Amino acid sequence: MKQDKLTWILQSNAIGKDDQLSLTDCILKSGHKVELIRVIPFIHEPADTLPKIEGPCVVYGSSGLVKLGRAANWFPCGWDGEAFELDAVNQALGELALNFEAIKTVWSRAFETASDNGWETIFIRPVSETKEFPGKVYRIDQLQDWVEKLEISGYFESNDNPAMVGPALTLGREWRVFVVDGQQVTGCEYANHGIADAVAFLPSEVTDFVEQSLRVFAPAPCFVIDVAEVFANSESALKVVEYNSINSSGFYACDKAAIVRELSKFALSNFGN
Repeated sequence: MKQDKLTWILQSNAIGKDDQLSLTDCILKSGHKVELIRVIPFIHEPADTLPKIEGPCVVYGSSGLVKLGRAANWFPCGWDGEAFELDAVNQALGELALNFEAIKTVWSRAFETASDNGWETIFIRPVSETKEFPGKVYRIDQLQDWVEKLEISGYFESNDNPAMVGPALTLGREWRVFVVDGQQVTGCEYANHGIADAVAFLPSEVTDFVEQSLRVFAPAPCFVIDVAEVFANSESALKVVEYNSINSSGFYACDKAAIVRELSKFALSNFGN
């Protein structure tokens, strides 16, 4: 018999209190169950006894919660993996990707890579969408100082991880769109010229661009896609910033109830036997 209920597992030490309360309210109103757990950062171990989960479940919290859930045989649990990594996205999307000119290297060679390419202002971020460092813009001299400090501290001896380095770009508005089973569920503006600006509205040109991008590449059945307005030579264009795990992405001004409804429906339809 096909199930019509599932369990949502929320990581209480990775979600802001307001988001936790409103998300819990949406889940309970949808008739599903909520379990709260804590995960020890970095080692991806439960801080408490894991709840007994019967039937399908979806998790929301850190990337570590997805790893923990898979180890516990929760299903479908969540969606992440190598297809979300920036080099894979750039290769799949080509010039639709914001950082398609970026070069894959490692943190210790970031300054050398930027210097060899003559970039004066550089954007650098981890390859992985789990982001052990946040993406950041540096002047070439700042990047050199930062790399040298990490090297002196011995950081690279065990943490010289892959990074994408490219020329910094001028961005305008940025939007986040939640996608479930190939369909745009909800979205919003989340930044404007680098300043946080949560606005619950998606222009038609953004939804059209997302549709175009999805026809080229989708990293999983369920995910989040970020889009930015890019300015160059007095012209603007839309580009894909990145794809993120739907199980770890912030909501900003997106419709949580729609996300819960559609993600629950997808999980039950495909994993509820």
